[in-house]
Amino acid sequence: MDRQELNKRMAEWAGWSYKDNLCFPPGVEQTPWNAISYGGLPNFTQSLDACFEWLVPKLGKFQRGLVIERWAIRIILDDKIEPALALYLTIEKLIDEETA
Repeated sequence: MDRQELNKRMAEWAGWSYKDNLCFPPGVEQTPWNAISYGGLPNFTQSLDACFEWLVPKLGKFQRGLVIERWAIRIILDDKIEPALALYLTIEKLIDEETA
């Protein structure tokens, strides 16, 4: 799965919606004036700011900072990837565990 697909998957989980190749942030009416082009999605795999703005608040019962931090640090050290992608993968792991 490429990063654009990863971003779209996580945006859907965070409540973003799609209509006619346009995307809409959570809680926004789906009108052309509120639309963002598909390329305008938050870049969760490269931006810690986007992760903390849109994803971390949605974690609910999983908002345990030490658990998130430990998993993200382990991913960064083991896989030598950038921190935003590590946080993304950590959140994805928590979501997968919640839905399993």
